[in-house]
Amino acid sequence: MGTKRKNERTLDMYERLREGKVINKRKEAANFWVDERSIQRDIDGWINLRKYY
Repeated sequence: MGTKRKNERTLDMYERLREGKVINKRKEAANFWVDERSIQRDIDGWINLRKYY
């Protein structure tokens, strides 16, 4: 998958989290046609960024 699609997926989920919505890995994976592990890696990336900053 290209970086552009990953960025779009990540930003889409991040915006919804900022709006107070819940992210369900299974539903997100189906929506974006990726494995649940990809969604988990996105979330882990946010956690690691927060630790860094």
